[in-house]
Amino acid sequence: MELIYIVIAIFLAIILADILHGILPKIPIIFFQIMIGIFISYLPIFHHFTFEPEIFMVLIIKPLLFNEAQRISRKELKVFFLS
Repeated sequence: MELIYIVIAIFLAIILADILHGILPKIPIIFFQIMIGIFISYLPIFHHFTFEPEIFMVLIIKPLLFNEAQRISRKELKVFFLS
């Protein structure tokens, strides 16, 4: 059940950071994400939660790799493999 809470908290943090960045666009979004992450870490429900590496891989790394694979051009890919 804690896993569901952390996933919901991550999605809500991303949405909130995006909203705050829309209101204050001069501040980089990463600062909002860090501040919200620090705030979430102090919530009592997450004091005994341990974040497993497998969950990190599935929730964060795999979508980032998929997104990067969708954006790469054939020319960049060719240069990467030939060098």
